[in-house]
Amino acid sequence: MEQTAPLTTSPRSECQRLLEIARCEREIAAAEDALRGNHRDVVGLCLAISDWSVERRILEQQTLRAFEPQNL
Repeated sequence: MEQTAPLTTSPRSECQRLLEIARCEREIAAAEDALRGNHRDVVGLCLAISDWSVERRILEQQTLRAFEPQNL
């Protein structure tokens, strides 16, 4: 029987990461809605969308790495 390495993340940390991804998505949606509503701070909202999108991408990459074959 082949031995595998232990998981590098716990189910709890994975759950937390999924909650953080959901928060990023909510923040992005709120900023997009504000832009559609003709909010005056266009630059600030675009920066917020960019920042939250990067954060989401980082979290998603961490999630994918946790399930790569060498980590299973």
